[in-house]
Amino acid sequence: MGDRAGKAGPNIRGGGGIGHGPSGQTTPTRTGTLPLLATALRRRWVSGVAIVTVLDAEGGFRGVSVSSVVIVSIEPPIVAVALSADGSVHRRFELGTAFTVNVLDRSQTFLAERFAGRAPVPDATFTGVPHRVHATGLPVIEDALGWCVAAVTRVIPAGDHVLILGAIGDGAMTDDTDDPLVTYEGRFRSLEAE
Repeated sequence: MGDRAGKAGPNIRGGGGIGHGPSGQTTPTRTGTLPLLATALRRRWVSGVAIVTVLDAEGGFRGVSVSSVVIVSIEPPIVAVALSADGSVHRRFELGTAFTVNVLDRSQTFLAERFAGRAPVPDATFTGVPHRVHATGLPVIEDALGWCVAAVTRVIPAGDHVLILGAIGDGAMTDDTDDPLVTYEGRFRSLEAE
């Protein structure tokens, strides 16, 4: 990272919010640029892509593509998902509500696009989306690299997102293809193994 900063000059602010002086020290810049910094950091963080599914008020399936998923605890197993506060899906997540997290393979890029709203959005029955129905009534995406079912334990407003914490109650891993779908710089990509 220091090499890139040096190429642009001694006081680079690419992405905003943090500048690097000649000594390599990090110095804060104007507060107004911090949202730009947060955006730049998010884009530079390589993340896996998952589809989170939940039931809507009528019992239909709802899903959304996410890249903010983390296993925050192993014992007990807890997963966290960040959902946009501008969207409507997060309103379905109340205490005790069950949801699934489906980790995608690169071959499932089209599904990620669909659930991100950049391709024809699936209807409430997931027409054309390969899935099976779990005992909870939730859809599990076929051929996902792994999946889990969790029950909401906390809903935390976090700026322009809502953080959902869920206790994992079931799940499975499938055969590893060594080709997960990842996002970097705002684009879906593959992970190149060495």
